[in-house]
Amino acid sequence: GPIEQLQTILDELEQLLPSGAQLTSFIATTVHFMDCLIDNRRGNLFTNVYHDSTVQPFLLPYIPDHARLSHRKWFRYIFIHAFHYCCSFEDFEDERIYIDAIFLANGYSLDFVEYHWRQFLKRFNFSHVELTDLNRYKYSSLRTELFSRIMARKREREEENLLETNQKMIQLHYLFDWGSRCEFNEKFHRLWLTILNEDLTFKQYGLKIQLNSKHCYSSNILLARSITY
Repeated sequence: GPIEQLQTILDELEQLLPSGAQLTSFIATTVHFMDCLIDNRRGNLFTNVYHDSTVQPFLLPYIPDHARLSHRKWFRYIFIHAFHYCCSFEDFEDERIYIDAIFLANGYSLDFVEYHWRQFLKRFNFSHVELTDLNRYKYSSLRTELFSRIMARKREREEENLLETNQKMIQLHYLFDWGSRCEFNEKFHRLWLTILNEDLTFKQYGLKIQLNSKHCYSSNILLARSITY
């Protein structure tokens, strides 16, 4: 039957794997691979985020230094993750509630969650109005748009890697304590472009500069380290 034929194909694929690598197959209406849940719903394939029932829920990654900053980045990552795996609008809404609950259960305020949700939309040029009345049709188009922008960002990173290989990428690190970091970066890049446009000889080198902020240590971390030492 079809299952036996599929198993034969999987056995042949396993022979092509490097020595020491093992192929484990599961045949069922619902299976998971790593953190992706794959579900056969009446002949239609659906994917969703898989949550391991043996792992304690509502946990944030442990970050020893600058936890709040790292959790902001993780907030963006986990929503991209949800958009990527949740092919249905209903599953995404459930996952969004779960993500909100994670941060609320770990002491973050509802204002924090809502603010960074709006920042997430802004980062990908989605308006808050677009997602206020979100439905399955809007979700499908937004998900497609998100994928295209992620791929565009991937191409940008490949170009940056090529610039680094050719020694045309300048990495500039600066200390950041408080204030509008985005505004500073924008002003810096405007000045950088002004310098390039005025010096054609310098411009022909094709250099690109990337700003990276280093956050100052908080007084709590410094105090903890002084006590440890």
